[in-house]
Amino acid sequence: MKKPGVMIHDVIVDQRVELWNLEQGTQYENCIVYGDGDPVRLNSVAFKKCTFVEVDFKRSEILDCLIENCDFSNIEFDDSYMYRVAFKNCKFLASSLFKCVVKDVLFSNNLMNYLNFSDNKVNDVTFENTQLVESSFQNLEHKNLVFADVKIDKADFTETKLSGLDLRKADFTSISYSPRLAQGLTIRMDQGISLLAQFGIIVD
Repeated sequence: MKKPGVMIHDVIVDQRVELWNLEQGTQYENCIVYGDGDPVRLNSVAFKKCTFVEVDFKRSEILDCLIENCDFSNIEFDDSYMYRVAFKNCKFLASSLFKCVVKDVLFSNNLMNYLNFSDNKVNDVTFENTQLVESSFQNLEHKNLVFADVKIDKADFTETKLSGLDLRKADFTSISYSPRLAQGLTIRMDQGISLLAQFGIIVD
């Protein structure tokens, strides 16, 4: 996975800033970031504990960004493009990243329950130390998708080919999936028993 290419040379703190006036190489801390209703274009900036007001993240482009301690709950990122981005300690409760292209993106220590991550094209994406309870990963095209120390109980992977996916470091008691697409999935023995139980199969 490629890391964000942003190099910080300036820090702006406790200011009201307009989205169209953001400067590359700048970190914004505790700022209120205002949009104008147009899709977001972010390139080589960092955000820490910022609040976004009237910002439309649909059809957005987010490139080479580091985003920490921000709340994106109930916000839609549908039809967006993300490349070399790290989201750390953020909230995405009931958020939607639907029909997105997501490449070289890290989601670390985030709260992302009820997330819609379906119909995405995913390459080199990692979820680590993150809660994804009852989230949707339907119909994904994925390569090098990593789940490390995550909670994905009741997550929905239906219509996603699970070949190459390793869930041994994921915590769940049940997930939804399409059995005909499960070949190549790697899980622990206890997880296998749980998945079989969903179909009424008893392992003694």
